[in-house]
Amino acid sequence: MKQQVVTSRRHRKQSKGVFRMKRSTQVLALGVSVFVLALVFTVGCGRDSNPLAPETHQITPLPIPPGSALAMLGGGMHDDEQMAGELITAAEGGIVVLDFCAVEIPAGALVEDVVISITHDDPHYAVFDMGPDGMQFAGPVMIKFNLDVYDQYMKDHGMEADDFIIALEDGDTGEWLPLYTIVVDDQGNTWAVAYTTHFSRYALAD
Repeated sequence: MKQQVVTSRRHRKQSKGVFRMKRSTQVLALGVSVFVLALVFTVGCGRDSNPLAPETHQITPLPIPPGSALAMLGGGMHDDEQMAGELITAAEGGIVVLDFCAVEIPAGALVEDVVISITHDDPHYAVFDMGPDGMQFAGPVMIKFNLDVYDQYMKDHGMEADDFIIALEDGDTGEWLPLYTIVVDDQGNTWAVAYTTHFSRYALAD
């Protein structure tokens, strides 16, 4: 009888030992899992969270090309504000052009007929103010720049048309933000094109 009690106690000790070992194994496995997750999180945070996002860099508007009409005003650099404006109808849309910059409004993007304007008041850089300022559209409108006037600039700087971007000025910070820009050929002219749903200041940059 005594022998049976000893054996039973020994069996319980062994069972407890097995339980402790299983529990320790579980704790170890949990610790390894947490470490792996932490490592993955750290590595992931070390990269851009969006692998498709372009690399960011400081954006500076390009100088006005010497061959453009704006550069020829006032002996090479104009001092006054230059503006173009057109009454654009909501039903038909239309286009406004100021030298090598244009804005094209498709039919239906306006809720009413509006005078759309492009203003250039910077004598050195390709920066244009679209108006009415802050205007919202019912659909995307096209901002575009004729790149043909930059032919010599591209040759001098080893650039291609695809290197140009259109940027939007952040009204709060003054920072230039890149817009998704494509290059299109239209009737023998090469254009940098981007779309927007509201007006602000836009620039051609690289």
